[in-house]
Parts: sequence; C-alpha cells; structure tokens
Amino acid sequence: MGTIMGTARKTEDATRLSVTLTPDLYEEIATKAKDVGVSLNRMIVTLLHSGIEAEKHRKQILAEKLERYRACTDEKEAERLGEDLGAMLFG
Repeated sequence: MGTIMGTARKTEDATRLSVTLTPDLYEEIATKAKDVGVSLNRMIVTLLHSGIEAEKHRKQILAEKLERYRACTDEKEAERLGEDLGAMLFG
C-alpha cells in the first residue's frame, strides 16, 4: 500500500506531496495514465478525486437506506433493507 512521506509544501493553488507506491500499484496507475494519455501525476489526482467522490456517494446511499430502514413499517421491507445495510457495512 502507498504511503505519504515527508512534509507537504502548500501554495495558493496546490499542495505538493511525496508519495511512495508499491511496484504493482505504480504499474497499474502508469498503465492507466498511458492509456488515457495523461501524466502519472494527473492520473493519481484523477483517481484520488474519483475515490473521494465514490466514498461520498457510498455514504449518501448508506444514509438514505438507513433512514428508509428506520422509517419502514413493513417487516419484509425492513428485513431486506437491513440485509442491504449489512452488506454495505460488512461486505
């Protein structure tokens, strides 16, 4: 797994970080960057943004299902929603 090392240098536009990647993760990102035609740095930033947005979306869906579960009065629907929530939380 990659690690962030050293100190970050921050400017008005960006923060510069040094990141250590495993060889297989590096190869996967480098291949994606080459396929898309962008720099390795741009691909890392794009993947980070995508991951952050996906996590936000997952949390939103989880909150919506939890609210529906709490408000549910139908026993079968509550059971189904409970199973969905369990799958989302525990895999």
